[in-house]
Amino acid sequence: MTGTHKDIGDRKLAEKKLQQQAAAIAAATDGIAILNAQGEFIYLNEAHVKIFGYDSDLELLGKSWEMLYDKAQLHRLSAEFMPDLLQQGYCSLEAEGRRRDGTTFTQDISVTLLEGGERVCIVRDISDRKRAESTLLSVTQRLQHLLSTTPAVIFSLKLGVNYELTFLSENVVSMIGYEAREILDNSIVWDSLIHPEDREIVFTALANLLSKEIVSFECRSRHKDGSYRWVYDEIRLVKDSAGLPIECVGYSVDITARKQAELALQQQLKREQLVNSIQERIRSSLNLEEVLTTAVEEMRQFLSTDRTIIYRFNPDWSGFVTVESVAESAMSILATDIHDPCFGERYARFYEQGRIRAVDNIYTAGLTPCHIDFLKQFEIKANLVVPILQGQKIWGLLIAHHCQSPRQWQSSEIESLRQISVQLAIAIQQCTLFEQAKTEIADRKLAESALQKAVAAADAANRAKSEFLASMSHELRTPLNAILGFSQVMVRDAALNSEHQQHLEIINRAGEHLLSLINDILEMSKIEAGRTKLNESSFNLYRLLKNLENMFSLKAESKGLQLTFELASGLPEFVKTDEGKLRQVLINILANAIKFTSTGGAILRARVQESRKEDNPLCLLFEIEDTGPGIDEAEMDNLFEPFGQTETGQKSKQGTGLGLPISRKFVQLMGGDITVSSTPGVGSTFAFNISIKPGDPEIQMPQNQRKVIGLAPDQPEYRILAVDDARESRLVLVKLLSSIGFQVREAGNGQEAIAVWENWQPHLILMDMQMPLVDGYEATKQIKAHPLGKNTAIVALTASAFEEDRKAILAAGCDDFVGKPFQENTLFAKMEELLGVRYVYEEPVNVKHDTKTELREVASNQSVELQLCQMPPEWVDKIYHAANACSDDQIFELIEEMPLEIASAAQVITDLANNFLFDQIIELMKSVRGVQEECKISAPKL
Repeated sequence: MTGTHKDIGDRKLAEKKLQQQAAAIAAATDGIAILNAQGEFIYLNEAHVKIFGYDSDLELLGKSWEMLYDKAQLHRLSAEFMPDLLQQGYCSLEAEGRRRDGTTFTQDISVTLLEGGERVCIVRDISDRKRAESTLLSVTQRLQHLLSTTPAVIFSLKLGVNYELTFLSENVVSMIGYEAREILDNSIVWDSLIHPEDREIVFTALANLLSKEIVSFECRSRHKDGSYRWVYDEIRLVKDSAGLPIECVGYSVDITARKQAELALQQQLKREQLVNSIQERIRSSLNLEEVLTTAVEEMRQFLSTDRTIIYRFNPDWSGFVTVESVAESAMSILATDIHDPCFGERYARFYEQGRIRAVDNIYTAGLTPCHIDFLKQFEIKANLVVPILQGQKIWGLLIAHHCQSPRQWQSSEIESLRQISVQLAIAIQQCTLFEQAKTEIADRKLAESALQKAVAAADAANRAKSEFLASMSHELRTPLNAILGFSQVMVRDAALNSEHQQHLEIINRAGEHLLSLINDILEMSKIEAGRTKLNESSFNLYRLLKNLENMFSLKAESKGLQLTFELASGLPEFVKTDEGKLRQVLINILANAIKFTSTGGAILRARVQESRKEDNPLCLLFEIEDTGPGIDEAEMDNLFEPFGQTETGQKSKQGTGLGLPISRKFVQLMGGDITVSSTPGVGSTFAFNISIKPGDPEIQMPQNQRKVIGLAPDQPEYRILAVDDARESRLVLVKLLSSIGFQVREAGNGQEAIAVWENWQPHLILMDMQMPLVDGYEATKQIKAHPLGKNTAIVALTASAFEEDRKAILAAGCDDFVGKPFQENTLFAKMEELLGVRYVYEEPVNVKHDTKTELREVASNQSVELQLCQMPPEWVDKIYHAANACSDDQIFELIEEMPLEIASAAQVITDLANNFLFDQIIELMKSVRGVQEECKISAPKL
């Protein structure tokens, strides 16, 4: 038997390798298929079958690949896929496949052409990846949108010497006018935009970043238009997982509006101080030179200018400088005789008409060459000239000179000088008449005639001053409307941090305090002009007195005083009289009693008194008795004079001296009078009676005001038109109402308001009454005269407090009115009443905090004085002087030095400072000094 032997090891290895490859293909997660030259499936792995939703490869074997795609995809594949495959032997692309159930999915296909026309096709389902890419794209787009719409500019910096910017959000253009790319590519170096005076602040903060990790600062940044914007920056250090610093990120917010509001408030306060000081001098002196000298000195300080003068004319238009205030760097021209050859023929008529000339630059103001040469003699670069008129004749000029450089005069500065010139004209008239009276006193008949003239002139001057005070108060209330309005708008901004919220609270408190002073002056003006009316209504007398007791108890306890309310039996619960005026009288007298009393206390007694009036037998008697320093008999006559204060009141350096005069006028209006009895060193008793009528028990109790935060759903889109010639006032309304959800448009005068109303048909118009072109009265009449006018409610916004003005407003067709500065809750209530608007309110936060109980615990365990005796005498002196200077910031710094053991006493001082009760802090420190001296306490070192 014969045979052959053949080595098949290589074949076996090849077979094994093929088996392994087949197994790998069968187990692959990607779908793998082989098609013959006709495009029919001759092999499919399990993944390919499952990707297309089939149960077995038998369902696809021998069938065309085209069954797995719809017509649109087949057309695309034929156009894009097949040419590449035939030319290159390989191609790949994304396509939409169709599963067995008809659903589609995104797939990645790659096909290789084999010899003989067969094809290997690999399919991968990329639906999940596509969804992830879509989600990522959506998130990226949202993030980019947020960065572009948020008011805060986001940025990141590289750590190092130059702190190079690595990221800057696109919305930076809305803040400083430059595109982000201009700064990121170093076309603009970011630190070159910082105001030179603020660069040290910025780089000092950055230098502290590594140690503090978070820094913040305020600085000025230059806008592309050349102006500077105030910004607030906060920067945070970023560390890696090992705790090592890698970069810093931060945000920047435009705070220019806040800074402008602060500046406006400061200007208002300075302006009020200037006018009040000059008014006080005019009231207290008939020495014309003294009055004029005070005016020019305080005016120069107010304007921060080089020279202020009063120039008096001679009949030939020559004249001389009668008084002057001059800076050290400027030349004096006092008593200089001046004759300007250009004045009589070019400018005399101009000033006789009462017109004002504000020259920012003498070389560009169009002045005549001879007048420029005249001004150059006195080194004048810019000047502000206001005429002082006596009737129709010009007496002289009130002039401010700026000698160092040209200067742009502000409208508030021009208005202040105009008001001062009016007051000076009154003072000149008074002093002139007084001098005339003195020269004519020798002749009795002439003296009587002169006295009558002086009395008449004094009465006319008094009325003029009252009208001026009312006008001035009106002018001050309008900008206060913007200041207090914007503080209400800004406090709604949830993005503000606690420090900025505190700043807004300070602005609001200071503005409210300023408003209360203005209201006192306005109320006195109304009384002197005979415009105060009695507004009788029924109210709960018990509730009024209880509210007053609660109001003053804390103040009394903080000073260690006993406050008692004694209500006699038979006192009616419900009465009818002017509730507001009665409350104001009681507040004025009680506040004085507590303010000027350092030991003991005060008692309020109320009882029914028999009335001598047959038509009204009901009368109430109130007595407020205190244990204060008392009032000297010599001061009694001036006690109820406007702006008059006792020696004790002058030392307190608080108030306007109008509280008691206003109170007496109110009591007289209510059918009674005020009397006072006092013993120096023992105390004082103020008593007054008023006529009343029986009240209606069916009166509604006042509702607690809630903060409006939005509009309730399912309401019309209310259209509101804000009309005011003051841009700031319009902006307040637009910001406030838009933030709630109203649609708001604005108009700058009555003519624009009518046009907007015709095209837009607003539901409600907020109408300022005093405007140029067409005022609010005429605009209201024209709108209400139209057949559609009755569909629009009109609410007048007025700074006037006179009853006849408000009657005229209603007569013009307005549905209601709101006084300036307005409270947002008052405005929202009017809109609810007129339109039926429904609001969403802020949920009240229940905070259990009984300050009165805490104060009682302090008084029972260890008095505030004894607690404060633990502090060094030097500290007591510092806080005394800080209160005397009305510096709440310095008081808060000193409070931080107090140890935790006397935290309750620290809270008492904090509450007093927050409410500007500096007089009570002064009295408290006096008591502490006395206790320290008596007990000879040696305070521990802090």
